[in-house]
Amino acid sequence: MSSLADIQHPSALRERTHAIDVFRISPGIATRTAIKPSQIETFSEVEKHHIVDPKEIGELYAALEASKPQPATQATEYRWKVVAYDAKDERIAEIYASAISPLGMYDDEKLFKFSNETLTAWLSAHVKKAAPATH
Repeated sequence: MSSLADIQHPSALRERTHAIDVFRISPGIATRTAIKPSQIETFSEVEKHHIVDPKEIGELYAALEASKPQPATQATEYRWKVVAYDAKDERIAEIYASAISPLGMYDDEKLFKFSNETLTAWLSAHVKKAAPATH
């Protein structure tokens, strides 16, 4: 993704997406230092949920659009990472979200805030039963 508009209206991205991985670090896990976005996928207690069902992918993007992302300047610790893949299994988008605030990030430090909890609520509902990721 190259712009906030891609997150606000993700229909073109949705059309290219064939699979999504959702990584989650529970907000109940305490750490001595903040978890960097680059560490989420390899964190020892990360949960991973792999989505290939087109209906579920569509629901995730609908939740993203309904969350009404807006520009932001404040960063936070992220506990969610959503990675979209195209038909060639190449990453086409990475979106980060905080577990305790309405803040997010995409494309390496481009910050935004959610106007509501639609996306994080959808993510929470769909990764409850996810197994820990294997590294």
